[in-house]
Amino acid sequence: MAAAVERVCSLSGAVRTHNAKRVRFSLIVALLLAALLWRTTWPSLRPGLIILLIGYFGTAMLFLYRNAKLAAEDRKMQAGSVESEEILNWFDRQQRFAAWSTRAETALRTAGFLVLGYGFWLATRSDVIALLLGIGYPALTYFGMERRNNRRAAQTLRTEKEALTKLLHQ
Repeated sequence: MAAAVERVCSLSGAVRTHNAKRVRFSLIVALLLAALLWRTTWPSLRPGLIILLIGYFGTAMLFLYRNAKLAAEDRKMQAGSVESEEILNWFDRQQRFAAWSTRAETALRTAGFLVLGYGFWLATRSDVIALLLGIGYPALTYFGMERRNNRRAAQTLRTEKEALTKLLHQ
């Protein structure tokens, strides 16, 4: 049981490190968006920038909260009196959080860029810029990067869960 707890805590540490990187990235983007919002002279861009700012700041707060929960779960597991079912449930909770946070982040980012694209269209009447910014960029990031990264993370969690299940049932 101690080996299983150690393995989950190690995996949790890796997840917390990855989450910390996402927090830093989200805060940097939020800071840049705040500067853009402050300096923009086109009022039609403000709603899209506000949605994106809220989305990136919210993402940072969400991952900070998740890291705190993971650290608390680690302390509880290391304290002992943890059952194998509870250890295996960690993987399900992590997978649900990853799926939920990805959907929320993608929805806010897409909404922000759609509104921003519309704002650019109002300011410039350029259909190309509006379509690329409002539809092209969110679609490219989701279908090009996000889905692949999410699939890879989910596969890693499944593999680790299977290995831990074998370890616990020996």
